[in-house]
Amino acid sequence: MKLNSFFLLLLINISTSSYSQTADEVIDNYLKAIGGKEKLLALKTLRTTGFLKTQGMEIPYIQQQKSPNLQRSVALFEEKSIYQNCFDGTTGWQTNPTTLQLEKLSFEDSETMKADIQMLDPFVNYTERGYSVVLEGKMIVEGKECFRVRLIRKPPPMSTRTVAQQSSFYFFDTKSYLPVLVRNSIRRGPGKGGYVDTYLSNFQTVNELIFPFSINQKINGKNSLAITVTKIEVNVDLSDKEFEFPEISSKP
Repeated sequence: MKLNSFFLLLLINISTSSYSQTADEVIDNYLKAIGGKEKLLALKTLRTTGFLKTQGMEIPYIQQQKSPNLQRSVALFEEKSIYQNCFDGTTGWQTNPTTLQLEKLSFEDSETMKADIQMLDPFVNYTERGYSVVLEGKMIVEGKECFRVRLIRKPPPMSTRTVAQQSSFYFFDTKSYLPVLVRNSIRRGPGKGGYVDTYLSNFQTVNELIFPFSINQKINGKNSLAITVTKIEVNVDLSDKEFEFPEISSKP
């Protein structure tokens, strides 16, 4: 009986290991779930319209993106255009939150944005882009069993800073393979050392690609920002000039 029990346990272990997921299998299933690698590679521009909800206010916004890393985000606050996370391919720029004047970011901050603002999903051809991934088991997130995958990216080249490798943690639903949560550490500014949790839900199909239409952010566990997407347009005609720093900064 003891010998039979031993072989029974051995067979169970072999069966379980043969069906265990690998990081690449989880990523492949995720990419298929959101539309497939070919469709993601064919995505060249993106325009997202919606509302930002923070501190009891609802603010309309539009974000435009163009491959590989051009981006412009503008929110209309009290009839003023507030620009944040804008990047022209070389230099980042934004509206100063104190003076409400447009300003260019430093070289180091621009290099960080250059690495962060990639329109192509980070898991597409990740090894060719110098990234690595680690599957770190499963966790329950928002009541769903999720795969926890760590994405490791090399730091951008800096002139004056020493920056370690950066890791992002993705939690994929084990049934749908859609992302439930993305966790990132805060690497600069007053919140440095903390973390941002981005919860994704209300997935909808646009031109055979799947996008989250509800995005909620928490900083160190506290509600910070809620984004409700009302419209997504793909492969719209966008010129590079739309992402350039405006010449007259006093009139955003």
